[in-house]
Parts: sequence; structure tokens; C-alpha cells
Amino acid sequence: ESASNMTTARIHLTSGIDPARNLIEHRDTSQAHKTLGLWLTPKGNQDTHYTESLAKSQRFAKGCIQAPMTRFEPATAYWTMWLPSLTFGFSSLFMNSKQLDGIQKPMINAILPKMGYSSKTTRDVVYGPRKYLGIGLRNLEYEQGVQQTLLLLKHIRANQKLSELLRISLAWFQ
Repeated sequence: ESASNMTTARIHLTSGIDPARNLIEHRDTSQAHKTLGLWLTPKGNQDTHYTESLAKSQRFAKGCIQAPMTRFEPATAYWTMWLPSLTFGFSSLFMNSKQLDGIQKPMINAILPKMGYSSKTTRDVVYGPRKYLGIGLRNLEYEQGVQQTLLLLKHIRANQKLSELLRISLAWFQ
């Protein structure tokens, strides 16, 4: 049909043996929809997911600031609650470094003083590995890259049509 008719067309589907017709809602491709904890848009715009992640990080930071903690409890909160909840789905998203830095800044600034460090500690030390006397926290920009690489490797190693296409593309690229 023509594009002008699509705005007024109504699509109904039935499900299984139930004859009831369900209206399928038309949505704008730039409108975000929450799916499994991610705010995705068909156009690939991550602004809504960024806004939701920033709000979540600010809530976590506020809770850390208000809670009485020992020097070891902030690291536990960081590794077991904050990091998994924010990095879930990073393999399916792309946010730029400015957005990722904005998301992690409230929490990092909140937990560093609770851990006994200055909130002004250089981020090279904050994200540096413990092996080289860094604090060992994760930079979200690197975490996003690691998760995307792992997803690519999982797809390449799977025995499916997609993995064949990826291997062919990789061979051509190399």
C-alpha cells in the first residue's frame, strides 16, 4: 500500500485457536520501547536508554551516599548491584564515551569516598588494574566493547547460518 494509506490502516491478528482479533499498534520508529530491561528503538537511537541508565546510576549513588557503610561494602554494592544492572544488554547497545562517562560519574564519585579514596582521584588509578596498584573498577566504555566482542565471538563460534555469514565476511575483510 501507499505510505498515506498506512497511517489509517489497522492491522489485527488472531492468536492460536482464539478467534478474538487483537489490534496491532503502529509506533514511530524513533519511539523507545522497553524490552527485557533495555530501551530500544527501531532506528537505533539510544537516548532513552541513556536517560534511564543515568537516572538509575544517580539513584544508586544517592543510596550509597546516604547509607552508612564500612570501607568494603561500597565495592560489594558496585560489583554485585550497580555494575550488573547497568551493563546488562551492553552487547546490544552502543552509547558513546561521553554518555557512558556521564552514567558512571555519579556512582564513582559516591563510592570512592566511602572506600577511603578521594572522589578527585585520577580515573587512570580508579580504572587501573589492582596488579599495578589501581583500584580496579570497570570503565563502562571498555565494558561495552568487551561485551560486544564476546557476543560477536559467540555468534561466530555457533554452528548456524549467521555464523557462516560472519566467517565469510571476516575472511573477506581480512
